Amino acid sequence: MNVPIRFSRFIFVAAICHAAYAQDVPAAVQSDVHVDVRHEGNAVLIDVSMPVNASPRQVWQVLTDYNHMASFFPGINSSRAIQQSPDRIRVEQTGVVNFGLLRFPFESVRDVTLQPYQEIRSEAVGGTITSGFAHTRLIERGNATIIEYRSESVPNIQLPFGLGMNTVAARTREQFAQLRQEIYRRMETAAHTSGK
Repeated sequence: MNVPIRFSRFIFVAAICHAAYAQDVPAAVQSDVHVDVRHEGNAVLIDVSMPVNASPRQVWQVLTDYNHMASFFPGINSSRAIQQSPDRIRVEQTGVVNFGLLRFPFESVRDVTLQPYQEIRSEAVGGTITSGFAHTRLIERGNATIIEYRSESVPNIQLPFGLGMNTVAARTREQFAQLRQEIYRRMETAAHTSGK
């Protein structure tokens, strides 16, 4: 049975991250990244929950760093905010999603609504990705922050059901783990700089 799966920024994060290919991250580093991928009608839904030992502000700085996202998310060739106001950004991104030997170039234009340090909502408005939304919440829990992410996208690529779903889940888990590594890297750099 073939089930169509949309390879879009709404499947890969950040949603967060919308479309990228994550580098391999050790399985142990991913063990607490919970990912659920499923179909509802013609849509693919992804839910992610991941703890980060950082404040909501520190997490937010990475999640919303759209102008530098290409530097820490392999697969994104360019990323920039083309319109910006205090609580709303239009983001334009280009890149390639790799699926085995297959390569899927993409262009994405998204409207992102921001509620600082708490919530990010993203909706596709143009490019090769034309339908989908993502919702990210930051939940403060003691000295940590829980990232809760949900995306829904409309299918446009046919892949074998098992292979497609398993790959989307694995890549999503890798990418969120890599996002967390970038948060920790910046925290370490900031601590080192302030200690000089």
